[in-house]
Amino acid sequence: MSPRALISTLAVAVLAGTASADLIAFNFGMSGAQEVPANNSPAFGAGQLLYDTTTMTFDLDVHVYGIDLGNVTASHLHSAPAGVSGPVAIGLTPMQGAWVNDGLGIRLVLDDISIGAFQADLFAGNLYINLHTAAFPGGEIRGQLPAVPAPGTLTLAGAGLLAATRRRR
Repeated sequence: MSPRALISTLAVAVLAGTASADLIAFNFGMSGAQEVPANNSPAFGAGQLLYDTTTMTFDLDVHVYGIDLGNVTASHLHSAPAGVSGPVAIGLTPMQGAWVNDGLGIRLVLDDISIGAFQADLFAGNLYINLHTAAFPGGEIRGQLPAVPAPGTLTLAGAGLLAATRRRR
């Protein structure tokens, strides 16, 4: 395949992938090692925050293992980069959902939560979920949400690729 055809194919793929994309998935793991300071909790978890760029709301699904439901005191989204403690951005309990036993561990499922003023923090990787317990009141396990390109960034990159290929002609 010629370089021109490859660039054109990549540009179409990038543009097609973002043209209808209203949802962005932020997958994360949770552990005591991510806490500040780190702790030796054997608990761990994983989850996904699914952000809707049109409504500026998110759905959250988190699974945690090694923590008894009766020991959970709070959970929040905090605003800070990895390795730094930050203030509560969005309280997650009590809300429309709550932590429940799911047979293997505990689970939190929330829908249509407003991101509010924290959209920039979300895309920059400056939000983390923190699960607080009686044993670790400052947070037993933490999961940093990864940084992703802001909506429209991939579209701009695709447009740049197209412009570059046309300019080479």
